[in-house]
Amino acid sequence: MERIIDYEIIEPTEENIIDLEVLRFNAHGVNVSTIDFHSFHSNAIRDGRYLVFGSYIAGELVAACYVSDLHNSLFIEHLFVKESYQESGLRLGRKLLSYINLNKRVVEEYFGHELNTSRLEYNSTKSKTLYEKIGYRETNSLLGTMKKAI
Repeated sequence: MERIIDYEIIEPTEENIIDLEVLRFNAHGVNVSTIDFHSFHSNAIRDGRYLVFGSYIAGELVAACYVSDLHNSLFIEHLFVKESYQESGLRLGRKLLSYINLNKRVVEEYFGHELNTSRLEYNSTKSKTLYEKIGYRETNSLLGTMKKAI
């Protein structure tokens, strides 16, 4: 039975920011007791520098993505999937990233200008391969950056 994945923009409430940061730390296998809820990322959400998209299965937040307009592009600041779903075969990260790129108008409206490329940084061969499968191409291997036209 295929699981239904819902997508939505996550409002920057304190409760949501805490949930997002707990998920982000969980996705990286980091003990949640070490979370700083006033980190660079959480403050960027509070300040409106990030638009946040989430993926839900049966009402549970299982993946999220922090998006900005850095370098005048739809910039994927951070994409993460709950640890227990990372090897599930559901391709949650890939699907969320595709959803965001297909809905770039929402991002353009949020930041107030047109965006023609989507950019991101990769930190492993595994993530680079994932991004290549959905159309990203390397722009600078030393910096680990990739982009695609949207």
